[in-house]
Amino acid sequence: MNEILDAAIQYANRGWAVFPVKKNKNPYTQRGFYDATTDTEIIKRWWQKWPNANVAIATGSMSNGLTVIDIDIDEDKGIHGDESFRDWCDQEDVYIDSLTAVTGRGGKHLYFTSSYPYGCKVKALEGVDIRGEGGYVIAPPSVHQNGKTYFFDGDEESDEIVCVQEDSDVEYFLNEMFKDDGEDKPPLEIPPEVNEGNRNDMLFKMASAFQAKGVEDDVILASVQGYNQANCKPPLPDDEVEAIVRNVLRRYEKGTSKSPSGDKDQSSEPKAYPKLISANDIKNKPMDDLKVYIGVGCEEPFLVEGTCILSAKAKVGKSWLCNNLCKCITEGSDFLGYKVNRCSAIYFDLETVEQLQKKRLNKMSEKDYADGFYLVSEAPLIGDGFEEMMDGFMQEDPNIGVIIVDVFQKVRKPKKNNETEYDATYREIGALNRIAKKYHISIILVCHDRKNVEDSDPFSNILGSTALQGATDQMIVMYKDKFDDEFTHIAVKGRTIDGLIKMDAHIVNGMWIKSDQTEFENRQRTKKIEEYKNSEFRSLMLGLLRHNSSWKGRCNEFARECKRLDLLEKTKDLSLKDLGLFFSTSIQFAKEIDQIEITPISNGTGPKTYKLSPLVTIGTIGDHWLTVDDEMAEIPYI
Repeated sequence: MNEILDAAIQYANRGWAVFPVKKNKNPYTQRGFYDATTDTEIIKRWWQKWPNANVAIATGSMSNGLTVIDIDIDEDKGIHGDESFRDWCDQEDVYIDSLTAVTGRGGKHLYFTSSYPYGCKVKALEGVDIRGEGGYVIAPPSVHQNGKTYFFDGDEESDEIVCVQEDSDVEYFLNEMFKDDGEDKPPLEIPPEVNEGNRNDMLFKMASAFQAKGVEDDVILASVQGYNQANCKPPLPDDEVEAIVRNVLRRYEKGTSKSPSGDKDQSSEPKAYPKLISANDIKNKPMDDLKVYIGVGCEEPFLVEGTCILSAKAKVGKSWLCNNLCKCITEGSDFLGYKVNRCSAIYFDLETVEQLQKKRLNKMSEKDYADGFYLVSEAPLIGDGFEEMMDGFMQEDPNIGVIIVDVFQKVRKPKKNNETEYDATYREIGALNRIAKKYHISIILVCHDRKNVEDSDPFSNILGSTALQGATDQMIVMYKDKFDDEFTHIAVKGRTIDGLIKMDAHIVNGMWIKSDQTEFENRQRTKKIEEYKNSEFRSLMLGLLRHNSSWKGRCNEFARECKRLDLLEKTKDLSLKDLGLFFSTSIQFAKEIDQIEITPISNGTGPKTYKLSPLVTIGTIGDHWLTVDDEMAEIPYI
């Protein structure tokens, strides 16, 4: 016997839509909240597939108006929602009684039913959240990650639920919690059952009420579909419900006070359009600045709220950078020399097995990591539950400020019929932009570079449609200089950043460190000098000048002269392209090290001519010219 499955079936029989979740509260099903159902056959199949699953109940109209007051207690974080809830009730002189579940951390869930579609609200009071439309709660007898079991306080077999009445203390509490959000209660009652003849009108009114409250489009559709299946007798076809919702979304501006009631046919009302807003109204409007997560106090911050592309070639160190960023921002330590805005962070590491994750974490730090650093190894696709999962994570930890998706391609759906890659990208980034704007967070999407790298503009190397750059708020690229394998260049730009940020960095013990520019230039110069000294072309040049006081000619003539003087095997062919590159890039080093002046002479559209002229004669034997490092350098100057 599976106790949690039995409970899930009891909830379904009570009219509460359920779905299976993992111990970390993530859904097992692809669409999570949207898959919630009261169909006991589907529920049984779920628990047959995932027998150890916990049970979650979708709140809101999908469960007959179920609304839950979530009172959190977390001693480690100093959260005492029971105290703030009790203090508010004492101050307002209200008494709230309900069906109460005790959570795995000792908090409480207060269950109610309501005829009014309340939404979700995080931190209604300190440590107190409200779960309504678009939300869900973990229900008894689920098992918390700490091993403790959720249970109902009191008679666990009771079917009684305290309902929200017009003058109840519960209604007063909920209305007060949403008052600052501008939620005026619409004159709409949602009945427990709707018969044929009233279904279309009821679903239209319900969708309109949600639209007036500013509920997200996909949540409206899921809520109305859930109510239709559970409460309409018989339910309308899904395509007909979708048409009703589309009609509402098309005709009414989101967040307006329009909330159709009565028997009037609302389909005749014109759509409300936004009003013109003057530039001065925006200029003088008081509003918060975009939230800075990395680069606090800087004129050009490194990471700001919104969507961001992080792109580089394979094996450059993107995953290390992602881990480093999460570590620094959750513990409040500087990242690449920038001050951070401490918060929680989620790293969707979708291409790495846990063994490699563990190895990286151990290399970065021997100590335990700060609370709020989360690793997720699987995720639904955008449009198939990803957005709802984000809502669930934000409800679970409202302190989340940075989310990294590595790699972005793993959460993308195939483009729709007749949809271009450009349109598909804009659609998906648009969904993530809405999440970032809703919660004021930064979402970093990890991508790959193209095979052919353009050195002059590293941002043009980002693989994918140009919409990837156009739809996101900022971009971070990592790229190597072809002369250097130790240091990596990092460049940042975007509409949320005034200007361009460029830096060099390298990895030490798994942590990215900003490189000192002087040190970088010195190391790069030393490496180029070594490459020059060891070059085959340098040896040939010195050998040729031992037989000539100076030389002038094209690269092919240089090769022929080297063969004539037996400096080069007769059968060996030089790469004339590489030889020309050597002459053009070695002008400085040839002069400093060998005291040879290399002068390129343009021949119009033809191959260049190069003149090789020793600046100092150190010693001669006949027509031979000797360099400082020649074996006969002991011959005195003349």
